[in-house]
Amino acid sequence: DLSTPIGFYLGVWTASAQPGGTGGSNDQELDIYGGIAKTFGPLTFDLGVIEYRYPGADRQGSTTTASNPVNFLEYYGKLKFAPDKAPFSIQLAYYQDDTDGQTTGATIKDKGKNYQEISGTYNFPILTVAASYGEYKGETETTTLTLSKSLFDMNFAATFVDAKKTN
Repeated sequence: DLSTPIGFYLGVWTASAQPGGTGGSNDQELDIYGGIAKTFGPLTFDLGVIEYRYPGADRQGSTTTASNPVNFLEYYGKLKFAPDKAPFSIQLAYYQDDTDGQTTGATIKDKGKNYQEISGTYNFPILTVAASYGEYKGETETTTLTLSKSLFDMNFAATFVDAKKTN
């Protein structure tokens, strides 16, 4: 990750992955991202783009085309409200990719094309509570609840995740 004092940032993230659950020989996801985040009083705006790359892969064993890409871009915008010295924050996030959604086997137009989420945190004296709710259009709804605590320079967290298919 690289970030500048004026708010620009760039980064790369990689992990073992198997796009579409194909179990093929490719097992790498490479994400390249960048954007700008600016804070004005209690509000932080973050606009950016992520390119998801799966080197040498195709989707579900089919040919990669403009309507069935494996590599794709995702644009996002986030707005966070965190008053100075307040024990809470609230964030809204919206992501949209540059495809027509998951066209393979999709029965809903633009299925999985966008994601929206609302989240919040509250710092109690003994622990921090974070909760979020997000949904991929026509695909899944995810609710999370996290309890965390820092103790002796170590961070501890317990998270409950409830993900449901919506189709």
